[in-house]
Amino acid sequence: IGLLLKSGMSLLDVCRHTQLNWLTDTVSKGQSIALAFEKRGFDAFTLNILKTGESTGKLDGAFIEISRHLNKRIQLRQKLKKAFTYPAIVMFVAILVSTGIFQWVVPQFALIFSTSNRELPWLTHQVILISEHFKIIMTTVGLTVMSTLITFMYFWKRFVSFQRRIDYLLMYLPIFGSIRQHALVTAWAKQLSQLLISQVPILDALSSLSLTASDWMIHDLCAHLHRHLEKGERIDLAI
Repeated sequence: IGLLLKSGMSLLDVCRHTQLNWLTDTVSKGQSIALAFEKRGFDAFTLNILKTGESTGKLDGAFIEISRHLNKRIQLRQKLKKAFTYPAIVMFVAILVSTGIFQWVVPQFALIFSTSNRELPWLTHQVILISEHFKIIMTTVGLTVMSTLITFMYFWKRFVSFQRRIDYLLMYLPIFGSIRQHALVTAWAKQLSQLLISQVPILDALSSLSLTASDWMIHDLCAHLHRHLEKGERIDLAI
């Protein structure tokens, strides 16, 4: 849409060309484009850029900026999927191999050892014990993990305070916590810069980012900055 508008086509012609009937109806009725996108479930970040584009008459730039933002999000998700795919496959194979060893291999060795009168080393004895009770152990572990996940999801959906505590606790994890914190702040800074480049007022930009934040740390950061900037304080001191 942004490129077609930049080429000189009218907004109505662009909507017809792209076959977006819901957007064509909105434009033909003279209604706000941002309102049409809001009804389609777009986030506050996108809506703020569209509103600014409408008020400044730079819708082409607004749509191009939205396109860049969404492309970066898609690329980030793809990178995360690639990063987690290999460890997940390795873990799955490891579980399968371990199950095979304890379920079929170790019992065969246990039969061989049972025919001899030699005293088994402590470690070998423990491995055989685990093999003998493997089904019970795996069932117990499976039920424990399942019940923990169900309990976690229940508290996560019901209690905002629980979500906030988990988000902040993740910051203190060794290595991962620091990486996660830097990634969140980097993404937040990029989004804030995109809104400011699109001429969205900084207070509106912070409100938008706080509403669309996927982490309570970023939400609280935006709320903190909004309070201080509203009082006329400098942003560097507020940060």
